[in-house]
Amino acid sequence: RPYRLLATDSLLFFQTGSGDLWCTDGTQDGTRLRMPFRGGDGESSLISLMEWGDMLLFGINDRTAGPALWRMPIADGPAERIVQFSSREAFSNFWLTDAGAFVLFMLNDGNDRTELWRTDGTTPDTRLITRLPETNAFEDFGFTVLDSTVYFQATDSLHGSELWKTDGTAGGTALLADILPGAESSDPGVFTVSDGLLYFVADDGVHGKELWVSDGTTEGTQLLADINPGAGDSRPYPITPIDGYLYLSADDGVAGMEPFRSDGTPEGTQRIADIREGNGSSPSQYFAIGEGIVCVANDGGGNELWMLDPAGLESPKPVRDISPLGGSFPMNLVEMKGLLYFTATDGFHGRELWRSDGTESGTWMVSDLIPGQASSSPGELTPFRGWLFFTATDSTVGQELRMLAPLE
Repeated sequence: RPYRLLATDSLLFFQTGSGDLWCTDGTQDGTRLRMPFRGGDGESSLISLMEWGDMLLFGINDRTAGPALWRMPIADGPAERIVQFSSREAFSNFWLTDAGAFVLFMLNDGNDRTELWRTDGTTPDTRLITRLPETNAFEDFGFTVLDSTVYFQATDSLHGSELWKTDGTAGGTALLADILPGAESSDPGVFTVSDGLLYFVADDGVHGKELWVSDGTTEGTQLLADINPGAGDSRPYPITPIDGYLYLSADDGVAGMEPFRSDGTPEGTQRIADIREGNGSSPSQYFAIGEGIVCVANDGGGNELWMLDPAGLESPKPVRDISPLGGSFPMNLVEMKGLLYFTATDGFHGRELWRSDGTESGTWMVSDLIPGQASSSPGELTPFRGWLFFTATDSTVGQELRMLAPLE
């Protein structure tokens, strides 16, 4: 049962159901066990695997020993523990984040509150930055890097949950903007970087949950567009940079949740389609495919792939009605070499692997691994060395790692 696939330049890493860490170069002979792991006993777990230079960094939570930070050479060699932190029974998510000159991560202080740490992959340079004693250790911090500064959501009693930043030092870790002044929270999130600016969603108490922008300064942090005018929430999500624009789903209070495009200005933030008039199509997952933008949306007949004109000058159209019986519900979408790979069910074959070039004739099922209506349930779609790696189940070997040659 492979999971947690991570592609580096030379090797693809993954874990198995027992927790063991493996790697492969895409050949059977080049697939090998790298670190036996006793994760199956529930006493310890590997989490937050990331590439850092020529090493892998990862955290391990152990009920007895507490959390620890580990490293492993990507090419070959044993794993080494960098730091064993004090014995804490509390679980830490780590959220390892590449900040350029260092890796930022978080630890649970043992009381479900947050400590910020940094490392360069060595023991001497793994150190505490600061404690955030009022920030819940299980929050989604949304660590997002812009110009070697990490932006995130944190909480204190004076300001509530607001936008913070850190440069990896205690003095450089601070509240950036109290968007909703006072102890109430603006709850910033959905952080995205594009063209040297940080975009996110927040609620200032006046305009509802709307699209904001920051240049990394307090005075440069401001509302970008009040898409749903007044106190209503437009709830932008996701925010996807493509070719100098932001594509997002939002509710303007008229059409429901529909696709928008923004050039980073209030006047240049406009709805580009109304797929399900009056009710909202709840589009998601935007990709540049072929001549337009492909997303997943529901026109009332279930979720399918839709093609959007980037400028909104032409009407949206379904790429292909994969399941006329009520939506194919595309999932696990990933772009590779100009093609969109995803999983879907057409009502006849179960959930299988599909591909699309953005046209009806170029959208088809790649393989029916379990013939008939049963599903092979492909997942973890990961491009590596020009091939698509994924997990799937068949009736012969069960759930295993598989690879697909590039399709033209």
